[in-house]
Parts: sequence; structure tokens; C-alpha cells
Amino acid sequence: MAEIKLLATDLDGTLLNTPGEISAENLSAIHEMAQHGVLLVPASGRSYSEMPQQLRTHPDIRYYLYSNGAAVMDRETGENVIELCIPRALSGRVLDLLFRYETHITYRHRGVCVGDASQQNDTAFAYYNMWQRHREVIEQFAEYEPDFRNRVYAADKVEMFAVYFHSETEFDECRAALAKIDGIGFAQIAYCGLEIFSSDAGKGKALLALAEKLGITQDQTAAVGDSDNDRSMILAAGTGFVVSNANEALKADADEVICSNDEHAMQWILAHHIR
Repeated sequence: MAEIKLLATDLDGTLLNTPGEISAENLSAIHEMAQHGVLLVPASGRSYSEMPQQLRTHPDIRYYLYSNGAAVMDRETGENVIELCIPRALSGRVLDLLFRYETHITYRHRGVCVGDASQQNDTAFAYYNMWQRHREVIEQFAEYEPDFRNRVYAADKVEMFAVYFHSETEFDECRAALAKIDGIGFAQIAYCGLEIFSSDAGKGKALLALAEKLGITQDQTAAVGDSDNDRSMILAAGTGFVVSNANEALKADADEVICSNDEHAMQWILAHHIR
């Protein structure tokens, strides 16, 4: 294995423990990794503004891969060094499809999550089978838009849609229809939940694009995750780690299965592959 220079880590279910917190052990490991010359990059389906404050202000983290690789931000400049978003014409086609079904939609745009104000309540979250962690994140960080439909159709360069369905039948039908739209990629994030993004995006493509900008070779990159939206970066990285709480299909794609997200994944990687 080549020396790791860049490590991308998923957040929910990976870097964050089950209660959704970053352990002191992981924070300490991130600092020590930096002392060894390793760049740690949070890589999330969340927008930048939805990432925990401890990460957005961490002195040893400079780059943030967000919205499933639609963008990578350089905190030193405040600018995106990579943008792989959905143009308005294409996002309009996606919305035309999604609005045929009973769906709960949020979208990421310019680093912010935007939701429909009429659907931000316990009844709607339950009706659309929303994953508890997603619910907690949007309750804390999302902007709630009263005129949601007009605003989302007007948005250019949408980073990502997160969509939950009331009906499993409609979920399956919509997935099949999305697969026929050129320029769109998607990943299942939960029961009846999808993340939809540009086919030019994805965590894996953004990871390699960032590595190239920084002069880091593919074999010097590593990635760790737990769910389907992490697959592209686990396969793209020189070394792909999967936490033990991940689904079995993802484990089969990994170079190595490590500890669970409750056992300090960054500390584990530091001890076994960096020190």
C-alpha cells in the first residue's frame, strides 16, 4: 500500500457515531494525521452548511467535499475548487418526474439545503419514510421555503436532490425512470430515499479531481464510508475502507473492513495505516 496523503471520510455512519457526534478520539486523530502530512477531507451528501461546526472550524481541515461530490470547497479562499452540478434545464426534467409522485424533496444549492416549508413537520417526515439522521440534519440546518416549487425550478447549478417517497412502488418506478435520464446519477440512502446528482459528480470523481489539483496520485488516496453513496469513492481511491456497520454489498467492494463508526474510525486508520 502506498503512503496515504489524502483521506476522504463520509460523515453519517462513518466519522460520526450513532448519536451523530464526532468523538474526541476522532478529533485527536485528525490532528495527528495532519502532523503526518495527511489531508483529511470530509466527504458527505450533506451541503457544506450542514456539516458539523467542529469540522467547519477544524484548523487541520482545509477542503470539504459536499453534496455527494457536486462541489469541493477550499476554506482558505471560501471558493469552490471543483463544481460538478446539475444545470437548470436538466434539474427541471428531474423535478418534472419527482413531482409526479408523493415525495419529500430537499435540494442543495450554493452550499445550503433548501426544503419545502409546508413539509417540515413530524407528520410529513413519517409519511415520507424519512431517515432519522436526515430529519435531524434538515431540522437543524435547512432553509424552509414557502414558495418551494418556484424556487427549486428557478435554481441553476443544483448540487443535489434528496428525495423520500411515501410508496415503495413509486420509489422503484421513479428509480427506473431516473436511470433513463442522461446526465443524472443517483444513490439509495435509506428505505425509499434517494440522492440525485449530476452524473459528472459523485464522491469518487470529486476525490480524484481534488487529488489531481493537489498533485496527489491515486494510489496515495484513501476513502472510508458506510453506504451506497460512498461506493464511488471507495472504488476510486487507492485504498477503500468500509466501517463494519456498513451494508454487506459495500463491504465486498472494500480493500479492508475496519471498526464500526462507534469505535473511532479515524483513530483506527491512524493506528493501522499512518503511524
